[in-house]
Amino acid sequence: MNTNYKIDLKEDLLFKKIFSNQLVLEDLVNSFLDVKGIKERLYAVKCDAEASILPNTKDIKVYAGDVIATLSNGDIVCIEMFKNNFGMHEHKKTMCYLTRLYSNQMPSGKIKYENIHKIIGIVFMQGNFKNLNKNVINEYHYVKTPEIKVIKDGDISCYLIRLDLTKEIAYTLTNKRFYKWLRFINATSINELEEIGKDDEIMENSIRVVQEWYKETSKTALQDALAEERYYGERDGEKRGKKRGLMLGEKRGIKRGVKQTRLETAKEMLKDNIAIDTIIKYTKLSKQEILSLVK
Repeated sequence: MNTNYKIDLKEDLLFKKIFSNQLVLEDLVNSFLDVKGIKERLYAVKCDAEASILPNTKDIKVYAGDVIATLSNGDIVCIEMFKNNFGMHEHKKTMCYLTRLYSNQMPSGKIKYENIHKIIGIVFMQGNFKNLNKNVINEYHYVKTPEIKVIKDGDISCYLIRLDLTKEIAYTLTNKRFYKWLRFINATSINELEEIGKDDEIMENSIRVVQEWYKETSKTALQDALAEERYYGERDGEKRGKKRGLMLGEKRGIKRGVKQTRLETAKEMLKDNIAIDTIIKYTKLSKQEILSLVK
């Protein structure tokens, strides 16, 4: 079986499929927390893929984070994958997600403000947004202007992870696991994934998910292609049939027209008392056809 075909783990649905698995998500997020020196752990509490951030109503948009989970202290982690370059549109979209998660912690107004937990956004992206993202991991907080002070030590924090800088990473003992995940996410073939995840149970299980995903995708694509081929085959067959019918009809019409002309000619010749044998010679009609014209 070919294992060197191109893959893309940054595809939205596939990314959610892999990282909404509790064990995989725990490993990824905890390795990130290690790099940032955050002591709290993720135990895959309320781990959801395509989680609704805001209840659906008639007039309010529903937000859906790629993967949302909760740390052991109640802090909420929202993970987003942006396959292409991160710009102002993606920035505002991320801020909408994070602020909604923050405010939705007290939907009925019964929870005290003091009990609202911190929101941490982990955003995988590419590009140097506003020429500020020069590192692999770039940290952002809400600030108070004009003092430019972080509000409450970052009740809402966002980390932009530049996947396009993955190859430039210098590995250390503290960041090795997380950056291994970044290499895994950036892989472009099953062979590359197998090389990165060799003898790593969690990553090997993730590779099987990827293989099954592309196997199913290929099967679906083949079914779609066959269905499309049948559709166009039937459509073209119908067109050819109609065209053939028109051609046959045209031929029959011409033949009938010629026959009618010959009959009209024969009538005129009979009026002039021309011998039947002569009429047969010039009109190519049978004697019976000519005699049927005689009243």
